[in-house]
Amino acid sequence: MRKLALIILPILILAGCTQKSVYIPKSYRVKETPDEEKEKEKRGAAIVTAGETENKTNFSVPLDKVFAAALESVQFLQWPVAFAEQQDGTIRLQEAYVYEKNGKLFRTYTWPSSSDTKSSNINYYLEKVGKYSPGSSVTHFTQENLKVTVKKVSDTTTEVKIDYYIHPYAFEGTIGYEVMSNGYIEAIIIDHMKDILGAKPIAMEK
Repeated sequence: MRKLALIILPILILAGCTQKSVYIPKSYRVKETPDEEKEKEKRGAAIVTAGETENKTNFSVPLDKVFAAALESVQFLQWPVAFAEQQDGTIRLQEAYVYEKNGKLFRTYTWPSSSDTKSSNINYYLEKVGKYSPGSSVTHFTQENLKVTVKKVSDTTTEVKIDYYIHPYAFEGTIGYEVMSNGYIEAIIIDHMKDILGAKPIAMEK
């Protein structure tokens, strides 16, 4: 998995870090009925899966070591940390925006300009990180948030919960709801934590 991570990370070029992360609540999501999805498919529009995006993993390692491993692992993504507090077990990354320009992917931390995104098409990126089938729609950029919560289960067991939110924007404006993560980014974090801790997860749910 580390080799896989190294393939994608060099193309996610950092382009600034001035805006702090904003957590998107679950209530923001809008789910579509099966009939609505079928109708969109007929029109050639994007089909996405919205809903629960939390990934939970338990490690048989004390909390302080797991928190340190989680902090190091999110930094491995080359995505700046906005907030980290071991006392409440929270790590929050800066709110990010991903778009394509001149054939390269950029991750920035301020709202991208129309000139930067007018020719951007990141459907292939969304298919890599989310449950997304683009159809004939073109996604120009995403607004993304990632939060890690580390929680003590017992003296020897610690839970790690990862919330990764992807909000796509099309040329006409927002698509209207959040794309559900497919676990790709979360797996990079967890696999890196496993390497640091030298321990396999004792339970995982998605």
